[in-house]
Amino acid sequence: MNQGLDNFSGDRLAQAMEFRMVSNGLLAERLNVAPSTITKYLNGDNKPVAENFVRLYQSLGFPPSFFTTPPVVPHANEGEKLWRSLASAKRLARLRGEVALDWQYELWTHFNSIFDLPKFDLGDFQIKSGDYTSISYQKIEDIAMQIRQHWGAGQQPLKNLVRSMERSGIVVNAVNLMAEKLDAVSTIREGTPYVLLNSFEHSAARTRFDAAHELGHILLHSGVGGQALKKDGFAILEDQAHYFASALLLPAESFLRDLWAPTMKCFEELKAKWIVSIQAMMRRALELNAITESQYSYLNIAISRKNWRRVEPLDDSIKVESPKLFAKCLEKLEKEKGVNRLETLEALRLPSDVAEQIFAVERGFFECGADERQSNVLEFLPRAATDN
Repeated sequence: MNQGLDNFSGDRLAQAMEFRMVSNGLLAERLNVAPSTITKYLNGDNKPVAENFVRLYQSLGFPPSFFTTPPVVPHANEGEKLWRSLASAKRLARLRGEVALDWQYELWTHFNSIFDLPKFDLGDFQIKSGDYTSISYQKIEDIAMQIRQHWGAGQQPLKNLVRSMERSGIVVNAVNLMAEKLDAVSTIREGTPYVLLNSFEHSAARTRFDAAHELGHILLHSGVGGQALKKDGFAILEDQAHYFASALLLPAESFLRDLWAPTMKCFEELKAKWIVSIQAMMRRALELNAITESQYSYLNIAISRKNWRRVEPLDDSIKVESPKLFAKCLEKLEKEKGVNRLETLEALRLPSDVAEQIFAVERGFFECGADERQSNVLEFLPRAATDN
């Protein structure tokens, strides 16, 4: 007979293990039990006794209440999780990211029950058909320009893409997925898009392009089913989202006007203005027939010789765009409802190190007093053209 903790949630244990990247065997070793015991905890066939429960939550670094409250499960996951760099990504890193994506949903649900959070307002630009093979590059260019006009950006560089996405009702977060070759993931749940970016050693330009890429999936592929994630279909989806990101961040007319020469010096100067990587700008120039294939090949040789494949000039000086939505929710709770950040953390049942990433706040944020930090986060204000 099972004499363990009756309200223990195996689903929560799975979340904690996947986020911490802890295997059944490793957790079993820490608890001094058989790996099969952990399997029984996970599938609900058994519950941990008090002594093992204490070892379990201490080992995983989660509060006890996390494991005694079932996760908020959406009625239907209306979209596939579309990972970039799927083929080379580590499975444990993907699982960590998908758990963080689930927590984004939980936090949005929690705060939306208190505040009127921004609702998704880009639906008119979405391609609802599942026939992704019929989407042309010109159609992608048109949608990218429509989004820019919607945001009031015109032909100018987007000042803060993540902020514009948040104001348009897209829930964006960044978490360290502990893997360099994993970029971002997105999904749509109950009509609200969610984007998770990988903060592992990613530059401002790379993070910005990743966000634009996921926006492309949201707008171009909301009607696409799981069959498209097979090898050939996945490659097409990725190519389309990649092209959308280029078109959104580098509008053809103004980018070509700025491109005064097909040289490294020119691209380096343009990077400071457009906040797009040199390699992505080279590709965009080729797509727009501003440079030839031979020039593109020459530029790629130069990139390799300069060792700029992974780290480019300005990567260490341009600030990475950070999500602000949930941080603002914390601030509004403190100022308007009298609920301090520690009370909110307790209600959400997340450890502080996890919450710091999900809320995009500085380390130690939940350990300092509510009046020790001045506001520097997103206001819930109507979108203005000057805020892009």
